[in-house]
Amino acid sequence: MCCRLPTSFNTAILRLPSNLSVTNLNSVVKTRLLTIDQFIIFKMRVKDSAKEITILKTALKMIESEGLSGLRMSDLARRSGVATGTLYIYHPSKEAIVQSLYSFVFGQISLDVMRDLDIDSDIKSSLRQVSLNYLREFVAYPEYWVFVEQYMRSPYAQEEHKNLLTIYEYMEPMIELLRAGIKKGSLKPVDPSLLLTLSRGALDNYGWRLVSTNSSTFSMEEFDTVFEILWDAVAVIPQKS
Repeated sequence: MCCRLPTSFNTAILRLPSNLSVTNLNSVVKTRLLTIDQFIIFKMRVKDSAKEITILKTALKMIESEGLSGLRMSDLARRSGVATGTLYIYHPSKEAIVQSLYSFVFGQISLDVMRDLDIDSDIKSSLRQVSLNYLREFVAYPEYWVFVEQYMRSPYAQEEHKNLLTIYEYMEPMIELLRAGIKKGSLKPVDPSLLLTLSRGALDNYGWRLVSTNSSTFSMEEFDTVFEILWDAVAVIPQKS
C-alpha cells in the first residue's frame, strides 16, 4: 500500500523511471510502474519554478471569484505578473491550464490528506487522521473545491481530458486504506470507492458549512462529533449481546 510519503522530493525524483516523460505519465501510473505519490511529485516538478506556482494559484483565485468561464488568459497573465507570451510558454491554451490546475489541485489534496498518517494504526484512527487532514485542507484552500465543483460541471471534464488520472486514481492511497479496513472486517463490505464517495460527501458538506460562515478554524469537539457520525455510517458496528 502506497501511503508513506517520500521523505524528500529529490529522493522521489531519483526513483522515477528513466524513460518518464510528461506525455506517458498516466500510462506509467496506470500500469503501476510509478506510484501515485511519485506521479504527483513529478507533475509538480516538471516546471519547478515560483512563477509556475504563482500562475496556478492566481488562476484558482480568479476562478473562485469569477468562475471557470470567467478565466481569461490575458487577465491571468496580468494578475500573475508575467507577460502574456510567457504565460503561453507555460500553458499554450486555456484548456492546458485547466488540465494543469486539475493535476495541481488533486495532487495537492491527495498528498496532504495522507500526511502524518501512521499506517500501523487501527483503521478508525487512520481514517480519523485522514478526515481531519481533509477538513484542514478544505478550510485552508476553499478555492480547490470551487475549482473541482466547476470543473466537474464543465466541458473540460469530458472527452478532451480523458487522458488525465481520475479522482479515484489520485485517491488510490485512500482507497487502499479503506480496502484494508474492509479486509479486516472493520468497514462495511462494499466497494471502497463507494465508501470514499460517502465519506467525501459528508466532509465536503461540513467543509462548505465552515467556509460559508467564514470559519477559518473548527473545534476538535465538533470535528469529533462529525467523525463519529461518519464512522457509524461506514463501520461494522459490533452487535451488543
